[in-house]
Amino acid sequence: SYVDGPVKKIGNQDFVFPIGTGSVFARLGISGLSGSSTFTAEYFDKAYSNTTSLEAGLNSVSDVEYWNLNRLSGTATPKVTHYWEDGTRSDITDLDALVSANFSSSEWKNKGQLSYTGDVNKGSVTSNDAFTSFGPTTFGFAYITLTWDGSEGTDWNDANNWTPANVPSKTTNLIIPDVTNDPVVSTTGCEVFDLTIQNNAKVTINNSNDLTIYGSLDNQTGGTLEMQPNSTLSVKEDWTNAGTFTAGTGSSVNFNGTIDQSINNDGPFNNLLIDGSGTVSLNTSITVNGNISISGTLDALASTINLSGDWTNTGTFNRSTSTINFCSTSQQRITKTTGEEFYNLTINNTNETIPQVVLGSNVLVYNNFTLTSGVVQTTSGNLLSLDVGATVIDGNDSSYVAGPLRKYGITDFDFPIGNDTVYARLGISSMTGSGNFIAEYFNAPYSDITTMGTNMHHVSKIEYWDLDRPSGTAEPLVKLFWEDSSRSVIDAPDSLIVSHFETGQWKNFGNSAFNEAADSSGWVLSNDHFKTFSPITFGVTTDKAESNPLPIELISFNANLDNDKVNIYWATASEKNNDYFTIQRSTDGYNFEDVEETSGSGNSNSLINYSAVDYEPLYGLSYYRLKQTNYNGKSTYSDLVSIKYEFDIIENSFEISLYPNPVNAENDLNIMLHNVHSGDVVLRISDMLGNIYLLKNIYIAETKSKKLITIERNLNLKAGIYLVSITGKDYYSRTKLIVE
Repeated sequence: SYVDGPVKKIGNQDFVFPIGTGSVFARLGISGLSGSSTFTAEYFDKAYSNTTSLEAGLNSVSDVEYWNLNRLSGTATPKVTHYWEDGTRSDITDLDALVSANFSSSEWKNKGQLSYTGDVNKGSVTSNDAFTSFGPTTFGFAYITLTWDGSEGTDWNDANNWTPANVPSKTTNLIIPDVTNDPVVSTTGCEVFDLTIQNNAKVTINNSNDLTIYGSLDNQTGGTLEMQPNSTLSVKEDWTNAGTFTAGTGSSVNFNGTIDQSINNDGPFNNLLIDGSGTVSLNTSITVNGNISISGTLDALASTINLSGDWTNTGTFNRSTSTINFCSTSQQRITKTTGEEFYNLTINNTNETIPQVVLGSNVLVYNNFTLTSGVVQTTSGNLLSLDVGATVIDGNDSSYVAGPLRKYGITDFDFPIGNDTVYARLGISSMTGSGNFIAEYFNAPYSDITTMGTNMHHVSKIEYWDLDRPSGTAEPLVKLFWEDSSRSVIDAPDSLIVSHFETGQWKNFGNSAFNEAADSSGWVLSNDHFKTFSPITFGVTTDKAESNPLPIELISFNANLDNDKVNIYWATASEKNNDYFTIQRSTDGYNFEDVEETSGSGNSNSLINYSAVDYEPLYGLSYYRLKQTNYNGKSTYSDLVSIKYEFDIIENSFEISLYPNPVNAENDLNIMLHNVHSGDVVLRISDMLGNIYLLKNIYIAETKSKKLITIERNLNLKAGIYLVSITGKDYYSRTKLIVE
């Protein structure tokens, strides 16, 4: 039974207000009144709107509840008693640190502790100081301060190393001065409220151990905080680092408070975690040598985050006007399920392997997208988009977007895209209306390069672009760029046109302007505006057929199976700067291995026939293609042809083994046949060019799991690699023989 709402008391007698709210009974007492006055009191089952503005010496106030005590008339200055009925609910854990606090002049004042009754489960605390101002009041916590003296060594948890002698806890404030023995955190679960590290003092958190700061860190000028590898530091209020902070490999700093927090100085950090229920504000630029993981709220303000690891955000990132700089020597990844938003995004990753930065979610950039070093890998499901006002800074042959890139708006724009080490921009310009565009570059010919429209002779067999307009009405002119005219086989830019694959054929969209620079780069701009969107590439019209030729004009490319080898034939009608051909094969059509290399003819305008043989075809279905390489190292590829090479498989697979192998030419060679059927077999020994050194028919009288054949030392084989094969009616096996 209590009053839910304000209660008025008139007089000069001590009084306990029987108040509460909801299901919470929460009395408030006044005592020591010096004269008659009128007071009102009311209880609120929630934190006051400001729990962070604290005078010096007061560590915290309740974030659970508060009272409003007002003096309506009179001059009485009472002492105030706060009651708790449920210590767990009121978060009463340390009676020695418990004080009465009131909110006055925009901050909480420490009114001290005259006495307390009861225990942490149920009790009361009475202020030491009389209240002279009135308004919000609640429980406060003023923790004792321990000063490190290191008199017993470096053990953080030895009470005798502190003055007064106590083991640090989350209800103690610690000061670390300059003494002989610096403290070392060498266990897990260590706690402190406020930690101050003074000039020339040092705190070390040992490998794989952890320290939780429930208040703030103040590493003063000249102080040092060292985190050894895989250690963890949790901070629940503010971070101030004017001294030296060292973060070992695998170490983590976790900002996980329940109130708003500030990072006021850099680390640099290794792993940075934002994991609290308040907002963490970056009041300075920081360096993170490991990963950033956000599951709480990070407000970057105007800071720069230099990141060497991955970016993972499952919480909230307020971009403000910040810059995120991906600046590693290893691959980095950006992930947020609902899509990430950056104000400025900089790519400066110098890892040697492409791609350097991989998007694991959609990313939208609002202002500057700076490409200094490193390739950004995107997909249609993990798309990089640039907002209407966003601009691209730099972009080069070592830093571009590999995959689709979206640009919102209709301002002239050059997409900094490429693929497979090739930087190949596409520009859009001269638009009205509205729209957003997605562009992607492919370092390969389009699937159809033979269906030509009116007056079209051929299109590039090197590359093409896809341009799409997901929404809007804008109709751009399109500009195609090349960085190496030799690679793109561009000899006469003035006769080059922009070609668009439309309604099933390549069409002429003209050449309204072009440019060719001294460094062999250049561009060509379409004459026609694009109203539909689909593949685009360089083209040549019939009347300009001699200009911008293909590197080779491939008439045919065929392969056929001949017993246990594959014969490959191809023919060219013309070649330009053609260095060599490579026959490649694959089991899946994607991952290829080289089989044989054949020299090209350089420059030719006549029919030339070529051939090659694969003496070790792959079992089952395989694919062959022709790779053509120019003098400048650039390559093009033919279409695939398939070969099916197989024998019927018997219940126990037939195979052969040789011993000794390697063998000396003067020694006998033993050939063991495994799971061989009865009947005639053919033994063949040949070199890698197909020259046969032994061809012998052998009769197998009965089916056996093993059959030994011995070849005496009279073959006169020279040192080298040979193929030994056994062919039966329905089985075949072959292996390599090395002769020393």
